[in-house]
Amino acid sequence: MGDKPTLFGTDGVRGVAGKPPLDPATVWKLGVAIGSVLGRQPARRAGCVVVGEDTRESSGWISRTLAAGLAASGIQVTYVGVVTTPGVAFLTRHHGFAAGIMVSASHNPFEDNGIKVLSSSGMKLGEQAEIEIERAIASADAAPATLDQSSFQVSPAYLNDYLDYLVSLAGDASHLVGMSVVADCAHGASSRVAAELFRRLGIRARILHAQPDGRNINLGCGSLHPERMTSETKSANADLGVAFDGDADRALFSTRGGRIADGDSVLYACAKHFQD
Repeated sequence: MGDKPTLFGTDGVRGVAGKPPLDPATVWKLGVAIGSVLGRQPARRAGCVVVGEDTRESSGWISRTLAAGLAASGIQVTYVGVVTTPGVAFLTRHHGFAAGIMVSASHNPFEDNGIKVLSSSGMKLGEQAEIEIERAIASADAAPATLDQSSFQVSPAYLNDYLDYLVSLAGDASHLVGMSVVADCAHGASSRVAAELFRRLGIRARILHAQPDGRNINLGCGSLHPERMTSETKSANADLGVAFDGDADRALFSTRGGRIADGDSVLYACAKHFQD
């Protein structure tokens, strides 16, 4: 058996924000290492990486420190700010970035955070690339005493590209006009996307838990705690309920009667769709 990555877990680098491996020094070195490895990858925009984040209070400084490390390796960084993990995956693939990076700890509490690296295809980075990045960290220079992060400004146009893509998935959305949905955003990344998406599709949406303050992500809400969403869906007699996690890469659904439709239900629906 060959080497296995030790810093990268099942879903990226995870930990408590501010403590190893998510302390500023290690995040900087991780950015340098990712840049040195992925900058060599073939892509339409080789040497360019897109970075997004969820709503945790630590996500901003982690994104900027990581971006500074990437820039130190000669990587051009496009920073899109708060966006969903599927949004980063789409932007990476659609715009031909060498890689996409999402700063998020998904369904975990606000104290935690993580760095998820996606390949140019928008899929999870391969194990061999993770091993190469870990090796490159050992030779990365220490971060300068003062990081110049002033150049890393949010590029808002990319969020609109993602919204346009989501709308396009509905095709002729006339059958959706007037539909009613209850959506629990978990005070997370979907807070920036859901309301506008439903508006564009003509769906009447009741949005829950979409006031992130940096510390309330996943707190008693979202896919970890769907009770409020199911209750609101039933009481409003809505057509559908949905509860996202912090970075909106998972969701639970509710029927009109308030019954939870979990991942097994989604797999069944997809199987029927592809069979048809």
